[in-house]
Amino acid sequence: MNIKDKVNGLFKGRNGMDEFNIFLIRVALVALVLRIIFPIYIFQIIGSLGAGFAIYALFRALSKNIYVRQAENRSYLARAKKYEKYSIKNIIKYRYFTCPNCGQKVRVPRGKGKIEICCPKCRHKFEKRS
Repeated sequence: MNIKDKVNGLFKGRNGMDEFNIFLIRVALVALVLRIIFPIYIFQIIGSLGAGFAIYALFRALSKNIYVRQAENRSYLARAKKYEKYSIKNIIKYRYFTCPNCGQKVRVPRGKGKIEICCPKCRHKFEKRS
């Protein structure tokens, strides 16, 4: 039996990697890099937490309790979707305005000059520079 078969056998019937695991690993890497760059006590604690995140990600990847891990991943994805509009990509591409009539947030593309914006909720029209 070669190594590839052993690795495939190890992950058979297990959760594996998902978006929440990738997030945990990224946080762990950032925390560990901060610990290396800044040898201050608080960053030592943050680095230890990062190691804990990495261990938890490994635990989730090897877990056989797939339904619970999928529920955790769905919960993470629901929370991440709320903050998606604050990503760097969206901030660079779009501007956000608030409708003066109803308070609805409206997203418009940047760099279009002075445009007339129609609120999708109340149909109030107002002009802004994008």
